Amino acid sequence: MSNTKSVYESVMKIVVRIADVVQLAKRFEESPALAMREVVTEMRAGVRDVLERVMAAEIEVFLGRSEEVGNKRNGFVSRAFGIKGVGTVKLRVPRDRAGRFSSNIIPANRRYDEATEKDVALLNLAGLSTRMLAQMSDRLLGIRVSATEVSNALHTIVPAAKAFLSRPLGDRKWIYLYVDGTNFRVRRSTVGTEPTLVVLGVDETGRKACFNGPGRQGQPHGVGRRVRGSQGARARRLVRSRRHHGWLARSR
Repeated sequence: MSNTKSVYESVMKIVVRIADVVQLAKRFEESPALAMREVVTEMRAGVRDVLERVMAAEIEVFLGRSEEVGNKRNGFVSRAFGIKGVGTVKLRVPRDRAGRFSSNIIPANRRYDEATEKDVALLNLAGLSTRMLAQMSDRLLGIRVSATEVSNALHTIVPAAKAFLSRPLGDRKWIYLYVDGTNFRVRRSTVGTEPTLVVLGVDETGRKACFNGPGRQGQPHGVGRRVRGSQGARARRLVRSRRHHGWLARSR
């Protein structure tokens, strides 16, 4: 991890002069929206430069293979690629004369990254229609997505949802399952708030267990408390939030 971090730091360096910072601060006083747009533009330019440098190294490694003797670079093709948190970036993707090079950084069959694809699927499951999401995607994600792409994005997340719902829950008999969504602060590379689907089960003895949440892998984790009134219940029940109909309908 430390080696990877040092590579990123050496590849992407942003030099900011004091005079530039002062001028930018003044522009924020005069017009915050325009100044922020300028910052975002510079950020996209920095991301573009880093990706193009990495792709230049990528094709050099490709052409250095023994089976590519005699093959050479053949200019660039312009691509617009969407990146979560950055928006659409215009890039020059290198080509080879034989037409065999395919970048793993900017795949030929993708218009945006996998993180954006998952966000599109989750927004659709949350209730936004494919048509509405296609119309709002440019504003919400900074990337224009078609209604067909929204539908296709669901194929990446629905199988995982079905596998989650059909997994074994252990030897205990569960009388109630409480399903709802909430937000947790989770530490990954940084600490941030993430939406999480939480499932709380109550068995026939009245004991609770959490099936899902930060750090859980879908196995019941006993809380060790009884729920009054649950003894004697024999029918399994699913108690769900009215805001999660889309998720449950897609997961059946």
